[in-house]
Amino acid sequence: MERWFFPIRRVAQADDNGCAVACLAMVAGLSYGRARCEAFPRRHEFRDDESLTADGERIHRALERLGFTARQADDFREHGTPAILTFQWDPGRKGSHAHCIVWDPFRKRMLDPAQRHLDPPAVDHYVDLWRRSNMTALVVTGRKR
Repeated sequence: MERWFFPIRRVAQADDNGCAVACLAMVAGLSYGRARCEAFPRRHEFRDDESLTADGERIHRALERLGFTARQADDFREHGTPAILTFQWDPGRKGSHAHCIVWDPFRKRMLDPAQRHLDPPAVDHYVDLWRRSNMTALVVTGRKR
């Protein structure tokens, strides 16, 4: 298993639909702007008014562009590597909600790009929400050489 050599720091999302880019930035150790440019090199792949959150396939491709390998897993806390968790409530319906967060295995905490305060809800709170929603967990398994 590959070891991360940098601490995972929380990156805030730049707008209402920016949680996926912020999560990619956290995992890759990049700024929000750099993660957005490197993960989505063609402008039409990502627009400010479009949410990637519920699209695990696009997040997976973006991780690969950033030089990481990843796979879907339900047991994300057991791998010892970061994971991006996506949530979606009422998919396909008007008013549906989607969001994603990062599992930090080193500090055993969730990093939420939308949280503004320093004391986030407990890990179990997020896991419960994640399990009740249409969900995906992408566990980062390593870096491409």
